Amino acid sequence: MILGTLRAGGSGSGPRTHLSLLSAKEVVLGGKDGWEEFASSKNVTTGTGRFGYPAVELAPNAFEADEETDLLIDFEDPGNPISNGNYQINKNFLKRSDQTMLEKAAGLSRGAGGGLSVKGKPGTFFGTEGLVGSFTLEFWLCPSVAENGETVFKWESSKTVNNQLVYQLLNASFNKGHLEWSLSNFFDDDVNPYHSHDLILKGRTTIVPDTWSLHALTYNSENGCLEYLVNGVTEDLLYHTTTGQEGGEVSLVQFGTPSEVHFCPDYTGKIDDIRIEKRPYKVQSFQSAENAGKVGHTLYVPAGGSFISKPIMVSTGSKLNSLKAEMNIPSQTAVLFYVRSGENYYNWTDTYPEWKPVESGKDIQGVSGLYFQVSAELYPDGSGEHTPSITQITLDYYELPEPVPPFVVNAVAGNGTVTVSWNYSVDDTAGGYYVYYGSRPGEYLGRMAVEGDSPINVGNTTSFTLTGLENGRIYYFAVAAWSAYDNRVVGKLSKEVFARPLARLK
Repeated sequence: MILGTLRAGGSGSGPRTHLSLLSAKEVVLGGKDGWEEFASSKNVTTGTGRFGYPAVELAPNAFEADEETDLLIDFEDPGNPISNGNYQINKNFLKRSDQTMLEKAAGLSRGAGGGLSVKGKPGTFFGTEGLVGSFTLEFWLCPSVAENGETVFKWESSKTVNNQLVYQLLNASFNKGHLEWSLSNFFDDDVNPYHSHDLILKGRTTIVPDTWSLHALTYNSENGCLEYLVNGVTEDLLYHTTTGQEGGEVSLVQFGTPSEVHFCPDYTGKIDDIRIEKRPYKVQSFQSAENAGKVGHTLYVPAGGSFISKPIMVSTGSKLNSLKAEMNIPSQTAVLFYVRSGENYYNWTDTYPEWKPVESGKDIQGVSGLYFQVSAELYPDGSGEHTPSITQITLDYYELPEPVPPFVVNAVAGNGTVTVSWNYSVDDTAGGYYVYYGSRPGEYLGRMAVEGDSPINVGNTTSFTLTGLENGRIYYFAVAAWSAYDNRVVGKLSKEVFARPLARLK
């Protein structure tokens, strides 16, 4: 397997003592042919780089599903907006828009009668009848108008309380430029029968048209806190407890008959990365109390992203000379490169062979083998607004040439023996020879000689006798030279010769 594009030629630089013997070559990752699948990657995607070629860059700070994710709708798959969660789509009138700050797509709603309706299967948050614990419902919004009454989220159902059927509602609509949440009969009334069945959480932040903002409604079943946040900042909260304050006995969310969940049923604008989590809202480290109101949700996470190429097979004993990258590195962003090498990548781990840091365009020493591997780390600027990008990586390396085999080879039979002889190779890089043998033409799988299994490293000599062979049986032989600079580099086989050991007549 060879990852990338191999090219021969170029002068390069390298160890002076080997320069006349080495063949300069290169491997290209990315560029006009695009990027192959990586061995692993984190928080990176492809965009447009130099010359219009695909480039690796940081992925926008989108939500990632985990074991607590009940539903994730990110609109990335043109055929299915749901990327995670056991929900089915009952209706979808949302269009796909590329005007988004998260990944590559968002949902576009064009007013009343549209939107997206889904229904959860048993086991999901909105598909389960009965009591449930903590939850977070969050999404990004970019409204076109934000008119009064426009509805972004709506869920309606019914449940039985004291042998009576009561109406349930969870609704988010615009009111005077703010998003407002309405809840009716949403909680377990047995815990707190005196608490109002109708709850309202009002936003204080004015929602600006054509501007993205992150909205979250969350409930913590451990302390009874019901909270609405915009861009990580609390807008309104209440405690649904027996005391109405923190410290009382908490209520639990109680669902009645499973029913559809409607997103954007009467809303004009864009929505993205809708997520339902079975846990309270978790403030990101970059949305801490010190900067939540100033920064909000950063476009790129401060930890950056990375990728590791698949092992790149070149030839045994190849020496990596340099790594050169075509990049765009905006102010305060950074790209760090690492390389490693070895002869057998099947025993590689995350830390073995050891990664060696390198710089683009600088000479590399001490990296050689049959396989090369490249890793890159990409970091955004301090505000999380800009990403570096890598259009192409070129690995310049030296390949040891294979020594030429001997031109003249002979085989002479004896009593249970065959002596193979040859002339020295005309190639001055030959450091010694292997003798190959077997009992079928072109198959050198012999295991019967006392001197060892095929092939046998006979050193820098021109004659070798194999003993312990069967008289009357024919054997086939070939000779190859190995490199004086790395005995793992073995040249092509010589012409084939044969001989049949016979008992000598007395």
